Amino acid sequence: MLTDLDDTKIERQKAGARKVNAVMSGIGPLIGIFLPLLPFLLHGVYLSLLEATVIAVSIGVGVLFVFGAYLGQLSEQNWYIAGVRMGLAGLVVALINLLLTG
Repeated sequence: MLTDLDDTKIERQKAGARKVNAVMSGIGPLIGIFLPLLPFLLHGVYLSLLEATVIAVSIGVGVLFVFGAYLGQLSEQNWYIAGVRMGLAGLVVALINLLLTG
């Protein structure tokens, strides 16, 4: 026995949740791309290239930590362990990219 959920409170809540999820799925990658690039705007004015790179990597790892902590909280894990895992995964991928430049 299935019940039609059109025009019910449950259906409206699900529709709202889908919209929020869609917006966050679109904004999240933009934040992850643009935040680590910000230190390079200060290159030559306030920062050397090495300093900008270190700050950009730190920001990138921080963004990954926050994302991992959020996912850990959603999946009812320890948020800090999930965040550290995600940050370390980002560092490992960065190191692999450095080693495999061709």
